[in-house]
Formats: sequence, structure tokens, C-alpha cells
Amino acid sequence: MLLNKKNKVMNCHFYRILRSQARSLCFGSMLGASLLVGCGGPEASELSVEEQVQAGVKALQIFDFEQSREILLQAQPKVDVSDETLWTLATYSYALSAWHDSPPVEENVLVAKAALQELIERYPQSLYASCALIDLGRMAEIKDFPHDEPDVETARDYYRQVIQEFPNSDMAVRATLNLAQTYAQELEESSVRQAIQLLEERLPNLDSGWVGLYAQYIAQLYAFYLKDHDAAIQPYLKAVDAGLPRASDGDVSLWQLGLLTEDVGQAMTAARSYAKLIDAYPRSVYTTVARQRLLAIAEQNPAAEITIPELPETTFGR
Repeated sequence: MLLNKKNKVMNCHFYRILRSQARSLCFGSMLGASLLVGCGGPEASELSVEEQVQAGVKALQIFDFEQSREILLQAQPKVDVSDETLWTLATYSYALSAWHDSPPVEENVLVAKAALQELIERYPQSLYASCALIDLGRMAEIKDFPHDEPDVETARDYYRQVIQEFPNSDMAVRATLNLAQTYAQELEESSVRQAIQLLEERLPNLDSGWVGLYAQYIAQLYAFYLKDHDAAIQPYLKAVDAGLPRASDGDVSLWQLGLLTEDVGQAMTAARSYAKLIDAYPRSVYTTVARQRLLAIAEQNPAAEITIPELPETTFGR
């Protein structure tokens, strides 16, 4: 069964969320490590190796990949490989800057891969090793430069390696999401169910910060890939209770939940979702239509005595 290819948009939406969370994990570690290696000075020639590495990391943290790559190209080879803290920081940062520098070219990607693989070989249990495995998976999974060919099976092997070697880490949580996504994007029913299984197996053991993301992704896969609205309800409710992964578009999620629960005949659940949308997002584009649906549910269920939130007053000027 081939599913609607428009669902790739939803898959990309979830990748953006998990990518931002995972980036904060590795970048947070980079920031912490950079604080241990001294302070930067005005001229690169006057800086110690440690200070040069810190300068490269700072450039990377503001997404100046070109400057970061240029600095770390000179600094990374000078770092003593026996200094795990500094060497892993310099090597991982150099790999990221080479990978993300623009325009993307094969040479830079090969440099990044080589640096990440060396890091994994020298310090296989470091946090940066788990990040490096994730990044190698993404390099295999996506097209980085013209004529680059994605290799999804290799990507899956990297993600599974993270899960096996760092089973209780946040990076394993992210690797599971990435692995599930590789199956979901095939848009075949059996593959989507395999993605759901991966997510559901890890969900009970997640820290609270990940529950909303996992639960909502499961709900979206059921609802929009498999068209199984009944199965989508409980994970969607779990996501709302745990905290939706992106509060900025929580109104969209509550609107979707309301429609899904109405569709399966759970009018009271839909009413609560619409009411929460109105209260939490009073100026959302969905607020008016959510209130209209809430009024209709209240009219059809007078015994429920549903409270209808008022819409905010609209004023002009300051």
C-alpha cells in the first residue's frame, strides 16, 4: 500500500524538531568543553592551541562554518591526541564545520567523514562518538552534494550502532527517531508500522522531555500515514499531557486532535481540545473555527454543560 507522498512534509517537520534538540545536546557539550580550554585573543597567531580551538568552536556555534573550518583546519592537527577533552572537541567541531560549509562539495564531506571516523576509533565511548555516529548516519541518508547517492541501509546501521553502544543516552533516543524516520519515509504500510514499533518500544523508558515528541510522532504516523484515527487518539492525548514538542505550533496540534477525536465519535475529548486551543492560543487562526465547533458540540450535548470560552477582544493601535 503506497501512502500519500504529501506526508513527507510531516516527516520533515518532525526531523526539524529532533534535529534542533540533538544539536543542542552536542553544541551544549561543545560549549561546556570550550569553557575548559581558555579564553580567545584578538590574533590567531598569538593564541595557544587551546585558544585557537575555542575560537573555532565559537565560530561554529554562530554557524559561521567557513571561519570555523579555516581556524580548525590549522588548529586541530596541533592538538595532542592524548588530550581527550580538547582533541575530541577540536575534531568533532572541525568535522561539523567542513560538513556544513557552503557551497557543499564532496571534498569537504569526505574530510568530515574521515574526522568523525577517526574520532570514533580513538575515543569510542565519548559523547562526541555518539554524535559522530549520528552525523555519519545523516551523511549516508541524505544527499550532501550534486551526484551524491543516499545510502539508507548504511544510515540505519549507524543509527543502530548508537542505540546498541549508547542505549540509555539522549543520542540513542535521537537515533531511534532517525531510524524510525527512515522507515516512515518509505510510505509503505509495513514500513510505517515498523517505524511505529521502534518508537513505541522506546516510549515507556523515555525521560519526560522526549515523551511529547515521540507520542506525537506516533500519533501522526497513525493518523496521516495509516489513516487509523482511532489508534492515533491515545498517543496524541499523551503528547498533549506530556507537553507538545513545539509550543509555537501547539494550536495546530490541538486543532488536529479535535478533528481526529470528532471523527471517531469522541465529542467530549474534542471539546476539551478545542477549549484548550482557545484558552492557550487566543489569537490563533484556528481559534474562531475551534469555537464554532465547540458551540456545535455543546448544542448537540446539552447535558454536558460545556463551558464556551470567550474570544479575546481585538483592538487596533497601541
